[in-house]
Amino acid sequence: MKITNIKASVKIDDFTTLLLLTSYYNLNWVVTKCEIKNLTYRKQANFIAVKLAEKYWLTFFRVGNSGKLHYNVTGCKSEEELKHATQIGLQFLLEDQSEIKASQSLISVRIDNITAVGGQYKKNSVNINHLRAEIKTQKGLSCRQNPEVFSGLCIKETESGTENSATAIVYRSGRIIIFGAKKVSQCLNLTSKIETIIANLKVCGNMSLSSNG
Repeated sequence: MKITNIKASVKIDDFTTLLLLTSYYNLNWVVTKCEIKNLTYRKQANFIAVKLAEKYWLTFFRVGNSGKLHYNVTGCKSEEELKHATQIGLQFLLEDQSEIKASQSLISVRIDNITAVGGQYKKNSVNINHLRAEIKTQKGLSCRQNPEVFSGLCIKETESGTENSATAIVYRSGRIIIFGAKKVSQCLNLTSKIETIIANLKVCGNMSLSSNG
């Protein structure tokens, strides 16, 4: 399995830092910093997306009536990269404020979505009809498919306490796309379950493509 993107929300928790930032922070200030540093950015009415370290996109939002200041991070392919990207974002905001050190302890990070790919990539290697039938017999898994609209089989964990669990889409090629996970372990667990089921079906000779969906 390979992580393709981690999207996270970063919130400034430290009151002193938040008070300082909101005293000068606005989207025009972000634009000015980007232009001075010759950074790539995309400006919209209520947010600005800035490319940092040549691979991360950090989206800074307009501060609302709540006074909260946060930014989103995308483009990370590991939890270590996420930590690095959030730190870069904090340094971007605080580098002109020598009285406050840009420390990871000033922020909280919530992962909103992890996407990943897995499986064996081989043309027509999975019989979707047989896989769907088998998934329906598995405890803790559910699936749905509308072949007239979408060729993949959607599989989701349904065990107690996994309301925020990952969803997988399996294609006939054996390719597995994971999305909606909040933890890397959720991606790993769901991918492992699906790959095991597919492998068992092949061993039992139930992957004939004569009636493939």
